[in-house]
Amino acid sequence: MRPLSKSPCLPPSKQKALGAPAFLKKKAGKGTCFMLTTALERDLGGAYAFQNNKMHILYEFLAKEAGVKKEVDCNDPEMEMELLDGGSVMLVNHSGRSKRVLLKGTKEKSIKLQPCCVALTAKGGNSCQ
Repeated sequence: MRPLSKSPCLPPSKQKALGAPAFLKKKAGKGTCFMLTTALERDLGGAYAFQNNKMHILYEFLAKEAGVKKEVDCNDPEMEMELLDGGSVMLVNHSGRSKRVLLKGTKEKSIKLQPCCVALTAKGGNSCQ
């Protein structure tokens, strides 16, 4: 395995100074293996853990590397989003503040969620909170 020349989460100037964990990439046949030497669950396990957290950059990088495309997306990485059977989308605002988010998919829709609130959008675009 070799270190990636650029970390998807930190600029190169800060990687060494902050003692950033190693992020390794190894090609194997038609596939690629990645190894990150840190416990992501530890960093994401507390209340409001996603506030000001940049881990979404890592997940976006890995999805791009794997060629994964989202059917539905949200412009706020702090928002939990789940695509349900039948095309409905569940959004959960885990933050301590109100948020307006843009849900992108077949149609774009702006939704406002109160703190610790759930919104369910039907395939046709209706929502309830």
